[in-house]
Amino acid sequence: DGGAGLVFDMELRSITPGRPPVWQNAGEFHVMPSGVEGWGVHTWKEIGQGYSAEAAQVIGTREAQDLNYGPVIPGYKAGDILAFTGRARNDGSLPITGVRLSGPGSGAFPAADLGAGEEVLYFTPCYTVTEADRARGYAEVTYKVTAEATAE
Repeated sequence: DGGAGLVFDMELRSITPGRPPVWQNAGEFHVMPSGVEGWGVHTWKEIGQGYSAEAAQVIGTREAQDLNYGPVIPGYKAGDILAFTGRARNDGSLPITGVRLSGPGSGAFPAADLGAGEEVLYFTPCYTVTEADRARGYAEVTYKVTAEATAE
């Protein structure tokens, strides 16, 4: 079994309303590029993020949120973004090669080789809620990790 000693956790980190095609500002705002190098993941956890390389983070007012997202309603809307944070850890005593995440947004994470006690973080694969999810009343999102081999 190539996954011996491999432990995987994935948590729903945030639910963000889907962005409108054109963002409208109301009052003061600040635009922060999503590709800022040298900023740790803890920074994005605190201020949010654009969820894609081309989408900047807009930090603005409650009025701008209401203008762009509409009134708060129960449940989800098609276009809402479910953001996850995960970790694969090698709790075994042998190296594990080719640890790969699968699921929505997993293409952004290359395969990793993990020595004993090492881990790889998956910050922030996302899933966008569809109209079918909304009509059904739930979204079914599955992530898993696989490994090519355990060294002997």
